[in-house]
Amino acid sequence: MIVPGDKERWSAPRRYLLLVLVVASVTVGLFNLSLGRSQSQSIPAFEVASVKPAKLGDLSDDREDIRTSPATLTMWHVSLKSCIQWAYRVNGFQISGPGWLGSDRFDITAKVASPAKDDQLRLMLQSLLAERFKLALHSDQKEQQVYVLTVLKGGPKLHESNGDGLSSMKPGGFGFTAKRTSTPQLAEYLAIPMRRPVLDRTGLTDRYDFALDLTPYATDNTQPQDMAGMVLTAVQDQLGLKLESQKGPLAFLVVDHAVRVPIGN
Repeated sequence: MIVPGDKERWSAPRRYLLLVLVVASVTVGLFNLSLGRSQSQSIPAFEVASVKPAKLGDLSDDREDIRTSPATLTMWHVSLKSCIQWAYRVNGFQISGPGWLGSDRFDITAKVASPAKDDQLRLMLQSLLAERFKLALHSDQKEQQVYVLTVLKGGPKLHESNGDGLSSMKPGGFGFTAKRTSTPQLAEYLAIPMRRPVLDRTGLTDRYDFALDLTPYATDNTQPQDMAGMVLTAVQDQLGLKLESQKGPLAFLVVDHAVRVPIGN
């Protein structure tokens, strides 16, 4: 039902709205700061990393797979566009550049010297992309409708994960199952069916195991073209979370330069 990848990409009092806009502005500011830092020499780096062109046909459905653990980042059959999305926390429509950014596929395996959180891994990936693909970017900002992900009054219906294994989100039937997944990762995933950026404002910092099943909300056995309404309801009923539509500033990325063949390991 919900598959990561560019091809499948899925009211409040005035004082509260103002607060959301302020938070969104800070988010853009931090994004721009991260963009500037990614092209400097002070970014933390992976201890060892392998970046190779993927072999076509390795995966029967050409599905991209991104997994993290405190010690590793593995990206299989990913496009450079998807790498940029993950590294900078943006959606596909927020990136502009040559067409091959979304078509050429790569396998990336990277390890860190000591345990690192996802935010640190993202910074390290920014540095790796600049080094191996000679990636150069600049950002722009536009007003955009977004969804804000928050926790309902009754609290989240998420189970804290045990262990430090890889994070995974797998489609299955008419929904998906998540293991060792953070709410920022969930927000990125929900942006596909919602067809807008989803900003994580839950304040939850752990990793969780959960599942989302849209079957109870389907009128028949076919997948509707617009699943936003079903996802809104399922997120509340099954996860104890809420998606609210808001308007705020959103960052867009323009790729100024990138090499098609990554520099050797």
